[in-house]
Amino acid sequence: MLKNSHILFAIAFFMSGCATVFNYVPIQLPAFASVHFSDCERANGAAQVQIYYQKILQNGFDVDFAAKYLGDWGIATYTPMGQTLFQINYLGLREEIQVIGRNVEKFDRFSIDSNNFVNFDSYPIGIKPSEIPCLAMGKLPIEWLKRVVKFERSDEAYRVIIRDEGRRTDVLLYKHGDGLDKNWTVNTEWKTYWGLKENSFQLISNKDKTIVLRVKNLENYEIRWQEKDE
Repeated sequence: MLKNSHILFAIAFFMSGCATVFNYVPIQLPAFASVHFSDCERANGAAQVQIYYQKILQNGFDVDFAAKYLGDWGIATYTPMGQTLFQINYLGLREEIQVIGRNVEKFDRFSIDSNNFVNFDSYPIGIKPSEIPCLAMGKLPIEWLKRVVKFERSDEAYRVIIRDEGRRTDVLLYKHGDGLDKNWTVNTEWKTYWGLKENSFQLISNKDKTIVLRVKNLENYEIRWQEKDE
């Protein structure tokens, strides 16, 4: 008789070898919706970042960010005197994060897993490193539009559902003049531990250009950022 551990290993091995095939559909968004998408390799600018815990502001700082070709990008923050507090560089070809500056040990909690998702304390947050430059400037990765499986219209918004391996992203692009205070919302879901654990995060783009990030299982934390005018 097979032991339970052997059965679980066999199930995990079988599931890891099963690749899902999605039927992608081409879409054409109106101008008000397409303006929210951008090529992440062209993202650069500055943003103000705030970290909240239990709705209380814990920290705030300004960052500069710039993306380069081949998937490389960098984010840096400085003191009022212009000294570098820390700098994060991502090397796309090597899928490696390099951190320079003070208190760099805090960033050891970030890593890239085998599916190319960013992890925090070994917990995947569902965002790929290549998507960070777009999100930093309040845009959505234009690559998502190549992976659309469903497209819907309503009086309030356009809905775009995106699937890639291991992740489902539901995007609502709100129409102008509806009185809402949001430009778009993103709800992303994925599973870990061979599909036994559900994870998710939510992104909200407000009309004041503030982006809000909330991650399931890190409910007490909220990160907000707003791109600064050059």
